[in-house]
Amino acid sequence: MASDAPDPAPEPDPAPDRSWPRGKPFDPWLLLAAAATFVVLSLASEVASRRAARSGFWYRRLDFAGTVTSLPELKERIRWAAAQPRPAFLLGDSVLGASALLEHGAKAAAARSGTLAAFVRRRAARDGRHVESLAADGMLVADLEAVSRLTRDAAPEPNRRLLLLILNVRMFASEFQEPEKSLSREFLAGALPSGAVPPPESFLERTVPEWAVEHSALLRASAMLKSLWYFPTRRDFFRRVAERVLGADGDPEIQEAALRLKVAGYYRDRWDLSSTGFRSLDRTLRDLAATTSAVVVLTPQNPDFVDDPEALRRNRATLDAFVRSRGLGRVRYRDWSERFPSDRFLDHCHLTAAGNREYAGELLRLIEE
Repeated sequence: MASDAPDPAPEPDPAPDRSWPRGKPFDPWLLLAAAATFVVLSLASEVASRRAARSGFWYRRLDFAGTVTSLPELKERIRWAAAQPRPAFLLGDSVLGASALLEHGAKAAAARSGTLAAFVRRRAARDGRHVESLAADGMLVADLEAVSRLTRDAAPEPNRRLLLLILNVRMFASEFQEPEKSLSREFLAGALPSGAVPPPESFLERTVPEWAVEHSALLRASAMLKSLWYFPTRRDFFRRVAERVLGADGDPEIQEAALRLKVAGYYRDRWDLSSTGFRSLDRTLRDLAATTSAVVVLTPQNPDFVDDPEALRRNRATLDAFVRSRGLGRVRYRDWSERFPSDRFLDHCHLTAAGNREYAGELLRLIEE
């Protein structure tokens, strides 16, 4: 006969074992040891980074041309380069770098070896001269003024500084002549005269990162090494990866039309001598006039993109007179904006690798005149 007694209540599950590692009590000394290891490794990395920067380890073995990550790192690079045999500094924008070659399908190694800066550096080295590129994408005239001042501080003797300033037509476009848009990198404002450009809006956003980078060689090294991978920006890197996997996005003809529309104003705008860019150029040229080894070049432009040749000729004449009057006869100036035919260009102002090779040879002949 079936029993009417209720089923016995289930026994409660045993309490979970929360000790770590399982079955053992928590050991605070393990956490302390892990923290101490982290601190020791961080300090060791900081010391190693300082020694590497001081000795020029990074700059001798890696190509940072086209990259400017911070003001302290830029000062370190300039100090190291100024101590090399017969130092020369290249200043300019993306025409000296690899970004355009990368955008047009070149592999990273081929793009870096095919830049204008790379050709100049390799050929100058044969004659015992060290050439350091301090150019970067998007640089404007105020950026070049700041970098020029840093090179002067690192190599104040006239016979210790050869400076080659590559100007681009886009630098004088009206969209970059307002004071708040005249500097591409805010951290370079610290190298400019007081009041040359408006200060950044947020004091904390400016000072806290700058303080950290200034006092940590490890942070500077990390930013430099990251820039070699994510070049010229993180977005550009991932876009190139996506294009290799998925194919190019968009119709090339539409992309070229968009580029032509974007740069059309560069060749139509009337250059304003009272603009922020020309005031920066004025200060730079007067400073360079104290140096017997200074060369200023207006870089070549693709004639197929110049839809108003007369406007460009007028602007070129204005710049020519401006540079020659401020250079006081001691700064050599060359207008090479019509130097190459259209088949040497990738776009409106960036040359192919073959064009860069030819351009480098002409620049070196100009330097040695």
